[in-house]
Amino acid sequence: AAGTPELAIAHLAVRAARPDATVADQWVLATMLIDARDYARAEAVATAASPVALGCDDRLLSLIDRIPGTAGTDALLKTLDARSCVDRPRWLSRGIERAVADNRHAEALTLLHRLPVPEANTPAMRSLEGQLLLWTGHAADAAAVLDDVVRADPDDVPARQALVDAYRSSGAALAAWNVARPLLDEPSVPAEQRLALAALALDARRPAEAISIVDAVPPTSGDTATRSEISARARLMQGRPADALRLLSAVPARMEEAVPRVPPISTGWPVARNASACARCPGP
Repeated sequence: AAGTPELAIAHLAVRAARPDATVADQWVLATMLIDARDYARAEAVATAASPVALGCDDRLLSLIDRIPGTAGTDALLKTLDARSCVDRPRWLSRGIERAVADNRHAEALTLLHRLPVPEANTPAMRSLEGQLLLWTGHAADAAAVLDDVVRADPDDVPARQALVDAYRSSGAALAAWNVARPLLDEPSVPAEQRLALAALALDARRPAEAISIVDAVPPTSGDTATRSEISARARLMQGRPADALRLLSAVPARMEEAVPRVPPISTGWPVARNASACARCPGP
């Protein structure tokens, strides 16, 4: 029927392909293609209308940012890779946000390091930088950044959680435990994470505190083996092998075989998955 979006797009495509076509024609076509969810064609038309020489073009980036999912992230990161955008740091921040949301932590870290100093040094971005360094396998660098962040803001829970894991990855169990202790006062800390903190206390040779944590966590049917394993290890450290044996003997054999590996402290914490300098950005 006359006047349908398909006919309008077909008409505009012919017009935009003519030698006398204007940039405005290309932008109208690109916008209509986005509205029609023809994202690949929209990106191609918009990119042609905004060559790299134009730099960090708000119109181009705004249109590409409307492309959802991985395809949109790919398009945005590709565009940012080709253009400096130092004069438009909000687009670098947006690229960081979308990269983190897609678990592309190395690319997010690269963009973060391209931010102008004032933006890169905000507390939120420093916290995110430390987490990204940890998630990309740079534990020592992560610890150096996150230590500064936590000293400046002891209430930055995601940074504290990541710092704990950075120290653990570096083999500094006692430093990790000292940083982790305030997390026990956080009401939002779930039982699984509290048991992980109890295991960390053991790594730091603090058996009494490990026992105290385990005893304070309400038991569930799914954590019997973990609780018993942590409590038994703590008794062994205290020189109480008989008590340790009694605890382990009470666990069915099939449960002993299913004792899970203690997860990283920063795994499973929704706040830690957010690039707080941007919008909500899930992490790994």
